[in-house]
Amino acid sequence: MAIRGAARGLHIPPRMNPGRPLEIASATTIATVGLAAVASWAGAFVPGLYAEDALAAAMRGQDVATLIVLPLLIIALHRMKRGSPRATVVWIGLLGYLLYTYAGAAFAYHFNRLFLVYVAVFSLSAIAVWTALSGIHPVEIQRRFGPGAPRRAAAVFAAAIAIMLGVSELAQIVPALAAGRVPELIARSQGAGNFVYVLDLGVVAPLAVLAAVWLWRASPWGDVLGAIILIKATTMGFALLAMTWFAVRAGQPLERGLTIAYGVMALGSLVMSIWFLRTRTASPIAPSARLDAWLPDAPFRDTIVVESPASPPRLMRALEEVTLRDMPLASLLGKIRYLPALFGSKEAARRAQLELDRPFIAGVAAGKGQVFLARAPDEVVLGTVGKLHQIRDQEFAEVATTADFAAFAQPNHERLAMSIRAVPGDHGTLLALEHRTQPTDADARRRFARYWLAIRPGGALVTRQLLKAVARRAERAAGAPQSSTQLSN
Repeated sequence: MAIRGAARGLHIPPRMNPGRPLEIASATTIATVGLAAVASWAGAFVPGLYAEDALAAAMRGQDVATLIVLPLLIIALHRMKRGSPRATVVWIGLLGYLLYTYAGAAFAYHFNRLFLVYVAVFSLSAIAVWTALSGIHPVEIQRRFGPGAPRRAAAVFAAAIAIMLGVSELAQIVPALAAGRVPELIARSQGAGNFVYVLDLGVVAPLAVLAAVWLWRASPWGDVLGAIILIKATTMGFALLAMTWFAVRAGQPLERGLTIAYGVMALGSLVMSIWFLRTRTASPIAPSARLDAWLPDAPFRDTIVVESPASPPRLMRALEEVTLRDMPLASLLGKIRYLPALFGSKEAARRAQLELDRPFIAGVAAGKGQVFLARAPDEVVLGTVGKLHQIRDQEFAEVATTADFAAFAQPNHERLAMSIRAVPGDHGTLLALEHRTQPTDADARRRFARYWLAIRPGGALVTRQLLKAVARRAERAAGAPQSSTQLSN
């Protein structure tokens, strides 16, 4: 069964807001796109529209970039209406690009036949941005982005954007003020460059700083503003490259340093945007209350969920019976550090290989450093303690009882708690494996953070194999169609 279709049937994406603000923002976006299409097409292809001698070619380059942005904006608007949080922030970010662009056109371009169109696009895009921000739910957007979003990295990048803008603009303004002259950009553009300094120093750079602070603090508005800044930086970076290309083709000299800076800004912002906005489907199941009792604030966590038509009791019984031989590619899985031994060493891999026919739960529980934290009809919770950040030997600690697990505080170790549970859902049973890792000190946290980046994709793959194997065994026992589907990770 197709994963995406089944997941959509179960996990309905939340609507950002069905009320008036987003209706206004949607309508004004459509009007903005129509008028901007007219203005950018005319700027790119109508000869003599621009009277600016030095900047006319660059302005046509920006018009071409805008023509590329407009269909992306319509796509983002459509997906926003379907409930996508990522499309929502992309939509607002692209509106921010239009607002910036046509603020310059309305306030700085020489008067031409499209002046009223520039004013209309500026006004409509401002209304669209304002009403869109008024209508969204930042807490819900942050929840859908998930705890794995690279907020700290995005914060550093947003701060770098603010610093880059501030340094580059002030490096032109301060020497000019000291020498009693006009900055080159303003002189070359006959005053039109004023708006660049005003918007970059007065609006974009402060917003980038604010986004960096909010992202670092994991504020919900940080996810929204940070994503908007990244989208704005991406579009503006590529627009600057297009402007440079058209200017060079018109015979103007290539400024290599600035061109390289534009390229770094465009590509860096694009990569960071993809990284920040990449798909991390929110879990359709609430966090485990039993895990909350043991590791409520663990910084490293993940949840994998599959759906099965089998009943919760059958799934939990299959969990007690499933072996590595029930899983596809069993010989490969025998060499993979398995849950919780997948965070493990050669000894863990050897044990997994030798115990292909041993029930998974029994094999894990029998290992050194493992303890049952809870056992219930619908859930099993296992605990592990060791130097889980080490690749070759994780030095599992002795934790004979739950009290040993709770009290363990030796430095340079991590505590791992793993829950496997079966919960009734709207279209079947949700079989979920949720795990959390809590380092015992700052050094362990830094070491495990590096390890986590490498191990998480493989861990998710192995976890899905386990859950699907459990579901298949339960469905065979029940005579049900084998249709388990992955819902999240």
